[in-house]
Amino acid sequence: MEEAKKGHLFEYPLNRDRCVGVSSNGLRYVEVRAHRQQHRLSKSPVAPPPLCDDCRAGSVTSSVLYDHSGAWAEERTLKLADVWRDESYRSTGLPKEVVEFPLIDPFDGNIVYFCINEGKDGDGREFCVHLGTKQIKAYSSSYKGLNNGALEPCSQRV
Repeated sequence: MEEAKKGHLFEYPLNRDRCVGVSSNGLRYVEVRAHRQQHRLSKSPVAPPPLCDDCRAGSVTSSVLYDHSGAWAEERTLKLADVWRDESYRSTGLPKEVVEFPLIDPFDGNIVYFCINEGKDGDGREFCVHLGTKQIKAYSSSYKGLNNGALEPCSQRV
């Protein structure tokens, strides 16, 4: 631990919208593009209209780095509103909030984990989604941390 402190590894900032990781024998990149509420002072007495789910949710794009070409190739783009509409998401009771802190599953490049911040106190929940099927594979009922076995598998449908 002392070596990590000397190397300033404890100050490594987490990235809210991007992640690079090795999965499925390849280097993968995931990026969340979403509309985030920005509180600006406005002189207008009228509040802007609320955004629809498709606009507010944004999208997740995954890319892979191929060894033979040395170039990134986009694999999938997923609209998060499509995930929100899926029964697997609705059945979890998760809120329709913009996702953050993507993490790529080290064994399956199609599965990405996300956090949802539900309040100003840092309360949140985690879930993982299969980018191909748009279905939730596991979720947490409250924030417990990803290392505590907190994700509960969704029931498998035949």
